[in-house]
Amino acid sequence: MGAVVVPNDLVVLVPGPTPDSLPIEVQTRVTGHVLRLVPQGDFTMGNEDGDEDEKPVHGVTKSAYYLGKFPVSNTQYEVFVPGHKRGKYAKADNHPATHVDWDDAAAYTVWIGQQEGKEGLYAMPSEAAWEKASQGGLAAPRYPWGSTLSDSDKKFYSSGSAVPVDYGSQSGAGSPNGLGFYHMTGNVFCWCWDWYAKDYYESSPSSDPYGPATGDLRSLRGGTWYVYDKSLRCADRWSSPPTTRSDYVGIRIGRLTTDF
Repeated sequence: MGAVVVPNDLVVLVPGPTPDSLPIEVQTRVTGHVLRLVPQGDFTMGNEDGDEDEKPVHGVTKSAYYLGKFPVSNTQYEVFVPGHKRGKYAKADNHPATHVDWDDAAAYTVWIGQQEGKEGLYAMPSEAAWEKASQGGLAAPRYPWGSTLSDSDKKFYSSGSAVPVDYGSQSGAGSPNGLGFYHMTGNVFCWCWDWYAKDYYESSPSSDPYGPATGDLRSLRGGTWYVYDKSLRCADRWSSPPTTRSDYVGIRIGRLTTDF
């Protein structure tokens, strides 16, 4: 079913055959996660005006996949880890779950697959999967909603003046992007599957890249409510040791399109 076992006994999602007709949204039974379809297609990854690790800009062909409509909430994560220590800021049931390291996030996605009877089909998204979904179907936009950042956007998303927002927040600048995803920037960073390498784009494959084979840091995407404007861009890349547990880092789950 397109799953490859890696040395740490987790799975990296490798696309399999894509059915001719796929639902736009699917929902997990145990935790109520809603995932939305990102159609197969080409997109532009990187930004020549960005940081050095966003260069060179390059075309990527991405197979279809599903991605969580929202970050994982405290309530959802605590079905897996009852009594999980909530973050200092994201305390409400519907706030994103934080204080999770990379292994926690990986274990959660594996558990979701087991609960759904679809073991091996759920995992964290790759950086490429995140960036394509973040663009919302637009042609290499600067932000998930377009090319500009208004004062109201800044207040909602960045500049250290914002706060974590509810999983289901649908007001103001929290509206979904063109593919129906919420908070692809400025709520919490989310772990990606990939190891991080500053120069990865110089040699990354043009089809379904999943990051370097090894590394010391794992990739993060999505900015956070605490960072400044530059980090809200679709192409912006961050990284952290996989053991990091932070008030600003959470999870968003992905799923293959096979086995419906």
